[in-house]
Amino acid sequence: MMKKTLSLLFVVVLVLSLAATAQADFGQTYYTLKFSQGYAVYTGPGTTYYRANGNAYYGGGVTRYYGTASNGWLMIGYETSGGLWRMGYIAPGAASAISTPASDYTLFNITFSSITAYVTSNTFITDDPLYGDKTPLAYLDYGKQVTVLGTYNSYWTYVEVTVSGYGKMRGYVMSTVLSSYVPSPTATSAVTYTPTATPVPSGTPYLSSLTHNCPNTGIMVPSTFSPSQTSYLLTVADWVSSVYFIPYSPNATAVYFNGSYVANGAQTPSISLSDNPTSAIITLTGSGGQTATYTVYIQRRPSERRTRVSAGYIDSVYSSGGKNYIRADLVTVTYTDGTNLSTFTNTSSYIYDYACSDECVFYYGTMQNPIRSITFSDFISHYTTYGSTLYRIIYIEDKIIAVMPYNSDYASP
Repeated sequence: MMKKTLSLLFVVVLVLSLAATAQADFGQTYYTLKFSQGYAVYTGPGTTYYRANGNAYYGGGVTRYYGTASNGWLMIGYETSGGLWRMGYIAPGAASAISTPASDYTLFNITFSSITAYVTSNTFITDDPLYGDKTPLAYLDYGKQVTVLGTYNSYWTYVEVTVSGYGKMRGYVMSTVLSSYVPSPTATSAVTYTPTATPVPSGTPYLSSLTHNCPNTGIMVPSTFSPSQTSYLLTVADWVSSVYFIPYSPNATAVYFNGSYVANGAQTPSISLSDNPTSAIITLTGSGGQTATYTVYIQRRPSERRTRVSAGYIDSVYSSGGKNYIRADLVTVTYTDGTNLSTFTNTSSYIYDYACSDECVFYYGTMQNPIRSITFSDFISHYTTYGSTLYRIIYIEDKIIAVMPYNSDYASP
């Protein structure tokens, strides 16, 4: 059950503009592992490589193991407490500190290509090819030479490069800004690539940003906007009377807000709030007739009949009639957003079935190292694996919209 086939697997072929091909045997699986201690994380297999922020550290808990480099360093991926995803390497000694049962994983070697490529416009390198908004490790200027090691998917190329002030590092660069041709010294480099969320297929309209007028009291789940994440929960203070948004799309030909046309990048009409939940639906139209829809569920807090935050021991999860359900015994949980302290209590100790929203966000793992489930079946496969079935469950009325690990110190199975 610990082994999983990558849905965003390392692609073994990279085709550059000159049709040169790089072969790299990354393999097609990763293993979900736990280590008995934490390790410093470097962007490459060794202490001579740059360490993200100078202090990147895997603190224990659940991680993804992608393979072992030729010198014994283990390539891993993990989520930080700040909600970012990092991929890097930990020291060879970590192999002896794996606490996952040996029957649930196999250590395997990874090999890399070595093809010279060049940056065709100002861009950045990141250690996060998986999540939405990217945190740059460093910026790369037009004409910068890099060594292509392989690709992660059709959007991201894995490279090694030396950057002044940072030293040697490995990370991910947008595939569209790389070429096997040496850039002309007379060519313009005026195009600056601004870090944005993960791109979507060409021609499909998408939002690159979505802001609202409640930055002080508004709490979004997920907290980081991503073009590929199309539904969110926004809770606001109970005194907020209305909410408006500013959606921006770099490629939509038309933007509609709750069915009415709005100017791209402009303020939408305000939505009046009451004690009942409501939603904002943003629909985009592309030049080829493609459409995309983003939904923000909006709710005041902290009334018990509005948005609820509960802790629950999950009894089982299942699908029926095209809907997903969680059977759980929900108990009291108290939370604070820094200003408002709210307590929600479920007086009954009985197990009930709770319906999940079609856009529900599922995480498993630990509170310190949560892992985003790609699908509901992925969550089913992993939610019991890490020592506890205690989860934080967020829902509007009777529909769950987010499920996340609650405890930060799960006991070993």
